[in-house]
Amino acid sequence: MSDIVTDEFAAKEYAFVFKKNDDASIDPVYFLKHYKDIMARYIADGKPSGDTARSYFSEIDKYLSWCAAVRLNPFEATEQQIIYYRGYMIGKNKKPATVKFSLTAVRRFYYVATKYGLIETNPAIDVHAQRDPNASLLPSVKYLTLERLQELLDTVQYEDEEREVRVKTIIALMALEGLRTVEVHRLNVEDIRRVGKDAARSMVILIRGKGHNDNIYPSSYTVELLERYLRIRKKPAVGPRDLTPVFTSQSNRAKDQRLSRRSIRREVDAALELIQAKRPGISCHMLRHTCGTLLYAETKDIQVVKETLRHKSIEVTSKYSHVQDALLHRYTEAIPIVKTKKKTRS
Repeated sequence: MSDIVTDEFAAKEYAFVFKKNDDASIDPVYFLKHYKDIMARYIADGKPSGDTARSYFSEIDKYLSWCAAVRLNPFEATEQQIIYYRGYMIGKNKKPATVKFSLTAVRRFYYVATKYGLIETNPAIDVHAQRDPNASLLPSVKYLTLERLQELLDTVQYEDEEREVRVKTIIALMALEGLRTVEVHRLNVEDIRRVGKDAARSMVILIRGKGHNDNIYPSSYTVELLERYLRIRKKPAVGPRDLTPVFTSQSNRAKDQRLSRRSIRREVDAALELIQAKRPGISCHMLRHTCGTLLYAETKDIQVVKETLRHKSIEVTSKYSHVQDALLHRYTEAIPIVKTKKKTRS
C-alpha cells in the first residue's frame, strides 16, 4: 500500500509503534484523517489488493458520512446506533450481501480503533446483516452445462477475427481454467512461459490473483486459443519497464490499452446474449462456477477443484460437490412411494 502511505503518516506511526517520544499518541482526529493508512495493515494480512482496500474504504467512508449527517461522533457510537445504521441501509433497499460487507468493514474499522486505544470495546461486534431470504441452505450455484458451454464457444462468431478469438479465449480462461475477471484483466504476456517441448502441454501461466499469485497449467484447448489470439492481435505499445497486457481494447477511446474489467464483463454478457443465456446474476463469475461444477462432475475430486480454483479453504469449494451430489443422488428417491396403475373405467 505504498501508494497510500504518506511521509507524515509514516513518521507519526513509527513514533507511536516504537514509543519514540511522549507525543506519539494517535488521537481520534489523526486516526480519521489517516485511517486508510492505518487499516491497510489490518486487512488481508497487511497486503490488501487495490480492489479489496477500495471496497473496505468505500463502505467505511459511507458510514462516516452517515455519522456526520446525524451528528454522531463515530468514536462514541453505541451498538444501538449501529443497528440503526443497519436499518438505514435496509431502508435504502441495499442487498443483504451489501449490508453484510458494509457491517464487516465497520466492524474492522472499530477493531483497529480498539487496537489504538481510541475506544474500549467494538460497538459493532454483535451487529450482523439480516439473512438473505432468497438464499438456499444448500448452495445455489449458477453454471453452464457442458453442452451449453460448447454452444457458447461455437456461437461466438464475429467478422472481426481478433475480437472473436479474444472473446473465446476469455471464456476459456474463465470456464475451463477458473480465472476471475480481475485475473483476466491483469494477465500479461510476460506471465506466460514454456517449461517443455510439447507445445500443447508445456505452457504455464502466472495468475496475479486476490492477495497472492499462482501458476496454472491450462488445457490444450485454452493453449491453442491463447496462442492464436497472441498471433493475430495488434500488439500494444508499452514502455521498456511496463508489463505487456494480453487482452487489449479495440475501442477508439482506449485503443491498444489493457482491456478493462468492465469491457471484459460487457464482452462476456454479449456472448451470453447470443445463446439467450444472459440473466440477472449470469455473467463472468458464473463461468468460474462452470469450471468448478464441470470439473467436479468429471473428477469427483474436491481437492482438484480447490487447487484449480485456488481457494484457500476446502469449505468454499465444497459447494460444487453439494450441487453435483444432490443432482446425481436425488435423495428423495429413497422415499418408498409405489406407483399404482390407473384403474380403467367400465
